[in-house]
Amino acid sequence: MIIIFRTSGEHKDNPHEFKKINSKGLELTISEHLKLILFKDERGKWTYRLGKENYAFFSQEIKKSFEKRNGIKYHSLKKMFNNLPIYIGIGKQKKELNKLIKELQHTYKNKRNWDLF
Repeated sequence: MIIIFRTSGEHKDNPHEFKKINSKGLELTISEHLKLILFKDERGKWTYRLGKENYAFFSQEIKKSFEKRNGIKYHSLKKMFNNLPIYIGIGKQKKELNKLIKELQHTYKNKRNWDLF
């Protein structure tokens, strides 16, 4: 399988290098702020999910926005997440974040229910 990405910026990886995809998937650095992991899902189809750092960023920042009751920050995070590419793997991570949001709404007993991602 060959994957070709074209960006207007610098190459983050060696463009002529072949990489082996292991069981965890192949991490692709799109920019300094975004890493995607290419992997085969349970259906046997190729899809992407967010890298560990990116997913951890969203979950930590969502928790902070609930702790501080900062709706503006929460809705900014929601907008950022919804502007990510649409793939099955990212969709599953979105469902996990929605479960986290429901737990946080219950824990912090917000009078306003903020929309889910």
